[in-house]
Amino acid sequence: MSGFICKVLSVHLLSHFPKLITLIAQDANRGVGLNALTDASEFLKMNLDLQHIDKMQNQIKSLPDGLFHHRFRQKLSILLDRNNLQSLPNFPSKPNTIQLISLKYNKLSCLSDDDMAMLNIIKPSSVFLGGNPIECSCNILRFLKWVNHSGFISNVNGIECSKGFSLCLYHKDFKGGTPIAECIVEAINSSRKVAFVITEDFLESSWGTYEIEMTRTHAFQEGRESMIIVTEG
Repeated sequence: MSGFICKVLSVHLLSHFPKLITLIAQDANRGVGLNALTDASEFLKMNLDLQHIDKMQNQIKSLPDGLFHHRFRQKLSILLDRNNLQSLPNFPSKPNTIQLISLKYNKLSCLSDDDMAMLNIIKPSSVFLGGNPIECSCNILRFLKWVNHSGFISNVNGIECSKGFSLCLYHKDFKGGTPIAECIVEAINSSRKVAFVITEDFLESSWGTYEIEMTRTHAFQEGRESMIIVTEG
């Protein structure tokens, strides 16, 4: 179904293919057609054997509610790369329903608290966000902390700020076999800003105190303030 312009779709388009496992519909301008469906929940109702859905490059700005809300027999892999999504689609908030979500090269500046909560429930094995114009501001520190700890984001190296800045995160940038203290100092010395999100876990960690002291030392030596403190509350 790739390469065909599909601005008008019937909810029964796929009903005659109940054994369909892989649905590939790239570059078909399906964003318009999907959102024009009178009842999106009917579109994949008969395709419960689906495992792989590829809707890359379809000018999708949003997806209608109910599209994926079915009892699929296997976990889904959903590819939505190179669309115009600015927020996470409304996936079913149930565990063990989605294996992989790929949202590379959309228009996501970050994920909202609701988006992160949804993914925490779904618990997909992999979420790809590379190539999105991630906002460079303190407003996304909660999102960055979630990226760091959730374990869902598979291409952390591909997440960069829209202004061309890269994010230094310990599980992708700290070199294996190198002492943690050395990795911390190297990260601080190579960063324009160091943001600390003060949580109970951070306060209980001896490394948190060390990181703050090393950042203060670096700021004094460089003659400029490079530390950002954020408290949760």
